[in-house]
Formats: sequence, C-alpha cells, structure tokens
Amino acid sequence: RQFLHKTTAKFCQNSVKTFVEQTNDLVEQMKLLCTDSNSDVSTGSARRMKQLHKSSVQSLTNQIKPIATQFKKVIDQKVANSLASSLKTGARKGSQSAMSTVVSWGSKSRRTKSERAPDKNGLYYMTYKAVTRR
Repeated sequence: RQFLHKTTAKFCQNSVKTFVEQTNDLVEQMKLLCTDSNSDVSTGSARRMKQLHKSSVQSLTNQIKPIATQFKKVIDQKVANSLASSLKTGARKGSQSAMSTVVSWGSKSRRTKSERAPDKNGLYYMTYKAVTRR
C-alpha cells in the first residue's frame, strides 16, 4: 500500500514538474521574441506578437483548468470528510448553549443574583444593551 502511495506521489510530482518546465519554456520564448528585435517593432510584427501571446495564454489556461478543477474536487472532498462533521457538531452545540448565554446577559431585574455573577457571563446593563444593538 505504501508503494502505491509513493508511486502516485512520484507521478504527480513528475507531472507538475513537466508542466512548470513547459510553462517556463513558453515564457522564455515569449521573452526572447520580445527582446530579439533591435529595431522598432512594425505594426504587423506587433499584431503577430499579440496574437501569439493571446494563443499562448489560452493554451496555458486550457492546461491549467483541468488541474484546477481536479484540485478543487480533492479539496472539497477533504473538507467534506474532515471538517463538515466538526462544523455541524460545533453549530449544534453552539445553538444549544446560545440562548442560555444570551439570557444570562439580560437585565438585572430579570436575573437572580447568582445569574448575575461574573463567572456566569453576567453583563452590566449598558454593556448588554450595546451588545444587543449590534
């Protein structure tokens, strides 16, 4: 099983390395094309360079898009598997304790002396008023 993971990791690493090298080659070719000319660039040449740049960027976009889509799927799956259940549990526990916490912030006239104690999240009335206005 570990051999399979190592083989897959090597394949992914080689694939990414090849992609980066090809992208680097493309950028280097574009730099050479732009700096190769010692004289002013003619209108036709500028138009060709612009078209070459546009097609190169489109080609690069077409190569990156499937990789980005696959990456998003993997990340979504990892989030669904590891974080989603924790978030649901946290939301459930938070909503269960929210009302008792908010009630403990209430007016002194509506709370007993023990509910107003600092260790029970008791707030002064003006603080409570400011919090509830936000």
